[in-house]
Amino acid sequence: MVTYLTEEHKVSERRACRVLDQNRHTQRYEPKQPDLDRPIVDRINDLSRKHPRYGYRRVAALLRREGLKINLKRVHRLWRNEGLQKSTTKRKRRSSVSSENACHLNPALQPNDVWTYDFLFDQTSNGGTLKVLVILDEFTRRCICLKVERKINHQIVMSTLSELFRIYGVPKRIRSDNGSEFIAKELQAYFAANDLKALHVAPGSPWQNRVPSLRL
Repeated sequence: MVTYLTEEHKVSERRACRVLDQNRHTQRYEPKQPDLDRPIVDRINDLSRKHPRYGYRRVAALLRREGLKINLKRVHRLWRNEGLQKSTTKRKRRSSVSSENACHLNPALQPNDVWTYDFLFDQTSNGGTLKVLVILDEFTRRCICLKVERKINHQIVMSTLSELFRIYGVPKRIRSDNGSEFIAKELQAYFAANDLKALHVAPGSPWQNRVPSLRL
């Protein structure tokens, strides 16, 4: 209330206390509480210096082993307040997929040796999505297919390849990413029936495939 009078009515603390009939000493009294956590904090710091690789869980276990009845949350709070919490950087997991199917490691040796295919996307004037299946001969860099549809699934991919095989013959290998349209079991069985090897590049490595980023 004293603070309210001094701030809102621009009066001195002495005047506000006199109006409220309140002793001015009550405004300056700051209750003093014993720092019950100080012995524990000191011990936590000692253990942290002695065992720099330990986290707060291991330190809490050591404190309990010494006879202190303290829970894990309290140790964690004190540990964090002392600035002992260290940020951990997760290591990036390397992909387990080999890059041996990359175009620079397993290149085309002659025409009709390796075909490569992927999808490009465009939009119509009214905002509709267009999906374009692009198929190239890697050795000659000849584009042998640009199939445009609203949607293209693995069955359309398979029927398109069947028509191209009839016109150009069956290549020895075909390179692609790991899109669902290219790894479908039905499509893989079709490749096996035509003695065609699928070369799937490593996930997240578009540069391993030779389909260019064309502007449509």
